[in-house]
Amino acid sequence: MFARASAYDHDIRVTRISPAAGCDASYEAEIAGASNVAPQGGYLLAVVFNAVLTYFAGQGQGRPVSMDVSFMNPSTTGPCRIDLSLISAGRSTTVARATLYQPAAKSPRVQAVVTMASPGGPFVPPHRTTPDWSLPIKSSLTHFVPPAGALDLADFYIAEPEGGDGDKESLGWGELRGRLCDDWKAVAVFLDWISFPSRPTKSEAPTAPSLLLGPDHEIHALFHAAPPAGNTGIMVHHVAVPDLDRDHHVVDGELRDKDGRLLVTLR
Repeated sequence: MFARASAYDHDIRVTRISPAAGCDASYEAEIAGASNVAPQGGYLLAVVFNAVLTYFAGQGQGRPVSMDVSFMNPSTTGPCRIDLSLISAGRSTTVARATLYQPAAKSPRVQAVVTMASPGGPFVPPHRTTPDWSLPIKSSLTHFVPPAGALDLADFYIAEPEGGDGDKESLGWGELRGRLCDDWKAVAVFLDWISFPSRPTKSEAPTAPSLLLGPDHEIHALFHAAPPAGNTGIMVHHVAVPDLDRDHHVVDGELRDKDGRLLVTLR
């Protein structure tokens, strides 16, 4: 059963307030704590993205084209404010900066630059081709229980990539508890989910995740198609390339709907 208003919608809700000085709009929200939601990563993206979508829906430009996200620092539970500033406004697209602040923090927690399009605005084709990929049936995947403090409003299932190359490739399936994944608000929380399974050791289950990569630098996402009505989950595929000079990984990823239709490409 899917609820009309899920706990996920409750925990990403935003309320419009008087705009901060120099901003075009501001929203307040509450970083949830009671539902064991990690105040970082995809959850913060979902809050910021909800504010952006809410604002532009009232402007007749509710379709995202791209989003460039900078992660500043993990936040804490409690109130926050999202400020929106229009960078450029055209006939078919508008670019805005969205910044999430918390009262006790001296610097922003998250900053995103989002391009939104009108219903008749431009469509962004995929900027690269990738080999076909698919997931085994969900019942054969491993239900991943996130570490304490991580998002528990979603269910994640991981698959061992063909060939067992777990340090480079990640495959998984994500669902929101009690809610369909059939709108853009449901997508943002999956943009940062990267879980790389590994070959088993004596102390591990065959598909136990050994490497959890969190985007601590930036995310670049292109939105290609909205999730269709009735879509129940998001398929996720990532390929990581180690960047030893900078001591981190560059990760290319895709989000697809339950039938394999491409929704988002990201790096």
